[in-house]
Amino acid sequence: MLTFADSLDPQEIKDFTHDWTASLAAGEAIVGGSVAILFVDAAGTSQPNAISTASNKTRVWLTGGTPGARCIFTLRASTNSVPARTIEESFAVLITETTTEVSLVGQIKADIAMLETAMMDMAAGRSIKEVFRNGRRLVYSTMSAADLRGMLDQKMRQLARAEAIAAGGSIRRSIPLAWPN
Repeated sequence: MLTFADSLDPQEIKDFTHDWTASLAAGEAIVGGSVAILFVDAAGTSQPNAISTASNKTRVWLTGGTPGARCIFTLRASTNSVPARTIEESFAVLITETTTEVSLVGQIKADIAMLETAMMDMAAGRSIKEVFRNGRRLVYSTMSAADLRGMLDQKMRQLARAEAIAAGGSIRRSIPLAWPN
């Protein structure tokens, strides 16, 4: 049984390719449309697309599954030799959940999107409330444009630091050269 190096995330649709060349005799080829998949232990996976075969390579599409389990399946193919041979290969795919929680970068990007939406709402007048009391006009706003811009700048700096950390870099900070007296 061969185990694919790539794992499958339950939320994705992923293809796995097998090259039959090592199993074929000289001049032999896989007959298109003859490849079938037999699930030994599907582990909750399914096959959303049809199997495709071209140039003695078969592509299988899988989705779903139970994190931590292994999907085990067998591919059965017929050759163009006379008489036709039936070849079988068994495979395993590890199912791993790669998006169990939102990353810090994703969280900061969501905050930036929220701040940009708040700025657009303010520009369109949707976040300002006008109240008339005793003939006087009172205007209420949750934050000023300068406050929103300051928070957005702060989040952009946080995003740059978080992306540097995620990429394996180090955090570099400026060193103050003056001491307060």
